[in-house]
Amino acid sequence: ACGKLMKEHCHTGSIVTTASVSATIVNTGPGYAATKAGVKHMSASLAMEYAETGIRFNTVSYGYILSGMH
Repeated sequence: ACGKLMKEHCHTGSIVTTASVSATIVNTGPGYAATKAGVKHMSASLAMEYAETGIRFNTVSYGYILSGMH
């Protein structure tokens, strides 16, 4: 929706999605890994679709974060 609005108003910029290292390697349950891979591939597909508009799509795929929750 954001990319469509940016295109209609001739804006350029970057849309960043958040995935996980689980999008590339399977290190957890299948549901989580599949949804993160879906985010990564959706962003790549949108990047191809919007390439000529100057709107970029990027995905941040973080790994484990050591915190007090572990």
